[in-house]
Amino acid sequence: MTGNFWGRVASRQARLCAALLFGAAFALYVHTTAPGMGFVDSGELVTAAYFLGIPHPPGFPLYVLIAHAATRLPLGSVARRVNLASALFGALAVAVFFSIAWQSACAGGTGARRVEFPLRLERPKVGNSRRLPARRYL
Repeated sequence: MTGNFWGRVASRQARLCAALLFGAAFALYVHTTAPGMGFVDSGELVTAAYFLGIPHPPGFPLYVLIAHAATRLPLGSVARRVNLASALFGALAVAVFFSIAWQSACAGGTGARRVEFPLRLERPKVGNSRRLPARRYL
């Protein structure tokens, strides 16, 4: 019973942290969005979302459909509405990534293995000719 209790507490903490991260990321993204059209593909994506068109390949069909729903909201210009939808998508991505990382790191009784990531590269010991030298890819 106690293991189940602590699992619920951990999952409650994870949901709270994910919600706080979502709120912080959404506030940051909304604060930094362009009020209108931006550079490069912004105008193309706004136009495709408004008219349900197809932007250049690969087309982003799910983005266009959900952004089209956002263009129907009465909040400023069409470009602002699509930019707010993009901020929402980005904040959702942050929350989902945190939730996946939390579950992978904790493996809270679901049978999943704990995922461990290497944090540093080690140099080979002197005289050990079978190991390859550490490489860094930037």
